[in-house]
Amino acid sequence: FEGRFLFSGSRTDTAPVVLDPAFTGFGGPDDTYYQGDAVALSVRADAEREVAYGMSADRPGFQELIGALRTALAGDASDDRAMLESALALVNSALPKVADYRSELGAGQAALERINRGHGDAEVYLERQISDIENVDLTEAITRMTQDQMVIESAMATIARLNQVTLADFLR
Repeated sequence: FEGRFLFSGSRTDTAPVVLDPAFTGFGGPDDTYYQGDAVALSVRADAEREVAYGMSADRPGFQELIGALRTALAGDASDDRAMLESALALVNSALPKVADYRSELGAGQAALERINRGHGDAEVYLERQISDIENVDLTEAITRMTQDQMVIESAMATIARLNQVTLADFLR
């Protein structure tokens, strides 16, 4: 994707799968084809959340699919029905795993979309707050401040008077 290999772990400049024609072990999963690394890519999407988004091609489902392809090619070349059946069994075993991988990636994508929506909402809120601060009417702000100051002074005077009242004054 855009010049980067997606299933190579952090080695995005390296093709993750190289099928060696000299491969001799057919009929089972293996990872001899894998050229990437085991680093799981992730992104810090929020202050408290890190989301894994990478998938490497050395996972068991991919191993079984690659093994099935190799076995199918060899079985077809030698017209060996047993090898073709073995390839089919590997494919049938791999498909649920690959579907699970797709679900993992979908869940990560959904989490990132939720987090991005939250960031967008926060951005709109903060832009509105900034706009309200920048576009304040100075006359109105001074009037409000003067009113608030009068209310506070009245409250302080009332509290001061109440502090001076004694029990005897209260009982009279």
